[in-house]
Amino acid sequence: MLSMLPSRSAVAVRSLRARQVLRAPLLFAVVCFPLAGTAATAEAQVKRTAPGAIQLGMSSGFTLAASPVALIQANEVLCAVINDGATCTDVFPTPGPVGFVWPKETRNNFMFGSGPQITGIVSARDGCTAAVRETSVDPDCFAWSGDTTGAFFHDPVGRRVHGAPLAGLYDSSAPGQSDAWPDGVPLPDFPSATAIVDDTTVFHEGLIGRQAVSLQDTWAAYWEAGNLQSGGRPHPLGVLIEQRTLAWDYPDGNEATIFFVYRITNITDNPRFQSESELAHFAGADRLPDEGWRLDSLHFSFVADPDVSWELTDNHLTAAMPFDMM
Repeated sequence: MLSMLPSRSAVAVRSLRARQVLRAPLLFAVVCFPLAGTAATAEAQVKRTAPGAIQLGMSSGFTLAASPVALIQANEVLCAVINDGATCTDVFPTPGPVGFVWPKETRNNFMFGSGPQITGIVSARDGCTAAVRETSVDPDCFAWSGDTTGAFFHDPVGRRVHGAPLAGLYDSSAPGQSDAWPDGVPLPDFPSATAIVDDTTVFHEGLIGRQAVSLQDTWAAYWEAGNLQSGGRPHPLGVLIEQRTLAWDYPDGNEATIFFVYRITNITDNPRFQSESELAHFAGADRLPDEGWRLDSLHFSFVADPDVSWELTDNHLTAAMPFDMM
């Protein structure tokens, strides 16, 4: 049912029915490790446009409420995440790209931006012709049946970004967040979403029920139906993303590692998704099946745009094709 694609940070799923949650451990680790002289060389060769190291004065969260942005900095890595799905992305008011810095006290930038991308095919039964799709609202044959579409929460070009936040971004390391962290249903329109650890396929049973499990957890929920930009696709895919990040500075190896855990839900039967999609694509007419539809050949990928430099034009990174590495 589920298969990992090695060295490409991708997951393929045969189908995802309405309300079905992809609970497989879609866990990705962003790791920094020294290659002979790499960090020192990058630090020495970048063109400094401002003196000193980057400023870490940005708050990683509000005191009593969630923020749109959080800075993951529980260990040696500095990574900025946004509540629309953008991860390790540039949010600093400083010259040059600063999305993923290691060590965090330096100006050694490694990333301009990154985030998930999801694609799939709207299910279609045999005999679902264009003529039938014009009037049918059957889950296996309606206006969008057979379409291939996607949800890009990061796009290196910047023209196909579909992410839209559904909640603020909660940061367990921010003052007051233990009281502000949502314990019940944080999104009334999407009751399946939860900011509490509840998935035994990813977490040990002893951690279930906690708000956070690492030195710094962040949690956000976002979708791609609230963003009306088509961005190279015919219509929304119909998925909700819950994102949790985890960071420790122990044991050895974790001090330069950030973990990303994604939970994906098919929300094509959700009333809010239905109403907003029909308003945007059918002038409000009732043209989508109320019971939702199956998404076939679903593919998940974590896409990154590395910039090993302080200047966009001094990109000290290239492809190593024989090793299938970027």
